[in-house]
Amino acid sequence: MALAGLLLAGGCSTVPPQAREQLRRAHQDYQAGRYAEATRQTSEFLAAYQNSSPAAEALYIRALCHLRTGQRASAKRDLATAHGWSQRDDLSARIDAILGGMALDAGNAAEAIERWQRALPHLPDTPPTDQVLVRLGTALREAGQWAESRRCFSRVLDRFPNSPWAPEARTQLGWNHDYFTIQCGAFADPTGANRELARLRRGGLPVRMEYDTRTAQPLFTLRVGHYATHDEATAALPQVRSKVPGAFIVP
Repeated sequence: MALAGLLLAGGCSTVPPQAREQLRRAHQDYQAGRYAEATRQTSEFLAAYQNSSPAAEALYIRALCHLRTGQRASAKRDLATAHGWSQRDDLSARIDAILGGMALDAGNAAEAIERWQRALPHLPDTPPTDQVLVRLGTALREAGQWAESRRCFSRVLDRFPNSPWAPEARTQLGWNHDYFTIQCGAFADPTGANRELARLRRGGLPVRMEYDTRTAQPLFTLRVGHYATHDEATAALPQVRSKVPGAFIVP
């Protein structure tokens, strides 16, 4: 997820006109997909004007180029340095939004949540803020912060009703419980559900039946457990799968 744009604000007045033009060209090269040229331009700018206020923007553009070309480690270094140099809330927020995604991808949900919550007040109501909200909502939900999670999903539907992320937000809001559970089966009619319920209970699973209306066709579902966090559900999943190999965690 790259949040490009809204760059080159007033801080460019601290560098000469040719330097401002060089940074604008680098931004244009990035937007046109000329990542090698944009990287060259920003690196030259940084070599000459590292101590200027727009240096953080140059690092940000170069980091986006690194991301587009698969150089995630280099992108992360540039983003971390740019965050430390940034004097603009909007730029810092964009950096936090990207670093939050990278943190979650690396398995650090706590850092992702912290960065996204700090970024959101300064992000515009334009994509990919909708994606940030859905990913933050999911991370909060998995950490057991159900109310905060729902606020994120609700904001997507309120601010981005036509977003490709809106269906996911709507589905997640349809889950009315403050717990995870493990699903062992789903049936369109209660007869088959009751038959499987009895079989699983005879096998020792403490299964219950719930009626799920989140799908186009409501289903009778068989579920085990109430888990406050996703980690708790994950820990319980192998035991359930020893009886039902296809069992999975919901929501």
